[in-house]
Amino acid sequence: MPDPRLNGFNVPDENLIEGKEENIEQFMAVVCMNVDGIGRATAGAIAVDFEHDLQAFLNADKERFSRIKKSSGANLLRDGQIDALLEAKDPIPRDRLIEETWVFYLGRKFLQEQAKMVQALSLDNFDINPLLAKALTLDTPRKVIAFNVYQTVTRSVVTSWGNAVESLAKYSGCKDNDVAIEGQTGTNFDLIKTIGGTDYYIQVKSGPNTMNVGMVTSLNNAIARIEQQRPNAQGILGMTYGTRDRISNQITANLNDADTKMKIGREFWDFISEREDYHKTLFELLEASSAGILSESFIDLIESKIVELEEQWEARSTDGSIDDMLENYI
Repeated sequence: MPDPRLNGFNVPDENLIEGKEENIEQFMAVVCMNVDGIGRATAGAIAVDFEHDLQAFLNADKERFSRIKKSSGANLLRDGQIDALLEAKDPIPRDRLIEETWVFYLGRKFLQEQAKMVQALSLDNFDINPLLAKALTLDTPRKVIAFNVYQTVTRSVVTSWGNAVESLAKYSGCKDNDVAIEGQTGTNFDLIKTIGGTDYYIQVKSGPNTMNVGMVTSLNNAIARIEQQRPNAQGILGMTYGTRDRISNQITANLNDADTKMKIGREFWDFISEREDYHKTLFELLEASSAGILSESFIDLIESKIVELEEQWEARSTDGSIDDMLENYI
């Protein structure tokens, strides 16, 4: 899904590798909008003031931001907003390509959001299934809580990562697809990559085994229609990780011309970025983006939450028994 914080900014009509200025303006505006009180118009004014110079924005100090004025001549930003903006951009690496800067930023925001999700969990978030607890012999409060916490966290992380990784792909060298396929309902393409005059319409899937036969059939129809309706267009399936030998038979046996209509794992990233071994750059940037966010590992954060919720459970239980608490869920 497109980042809603980009609404109203100049989504480039060209491939982002060819339209870096618009991409840089978007990035600066999104960073600015993380500060309370900086809305779309103010963020856009800040981005324009830096004239598409990403490094000037990242290296700007308080004095530089204080020189940005409203049309009335008053300062655009308050001192507190400038301080918050300096803090927001401080972790972002300097002297990287805009595509790489986006990857770092998106990876960092993803982890921050997932950490907040875990920290906010309480027993009230869970619809504990007491029948399943009995069937799985979850016979202690910790077992019940741990099962439900990991189930909830996994679902949230997987869903959120699906959105995040599509954004990673977009800012690594694509643009959003805003083309409605005539006569096609349901399946559509997520991104467009332009190479050598050919527009590649890409349906992005996070991994190699996320499609059933019906979904593949719908994709076949979408590919046929886009290639029929638009000259120099090709429809393809892109999978962000995996290898060809791990793709399910549901895809390989049903996707028309599967060998040429799929880009998977490293070949997908090399294709959209037009850079060899681009996945290694992703590894480096995503790992670096997590620095300073957690005082412990993500797994340790989950385990700490389980301990906290176990204490909540015991405080609510009248006699401390597992059956006593499970009665509240049926």
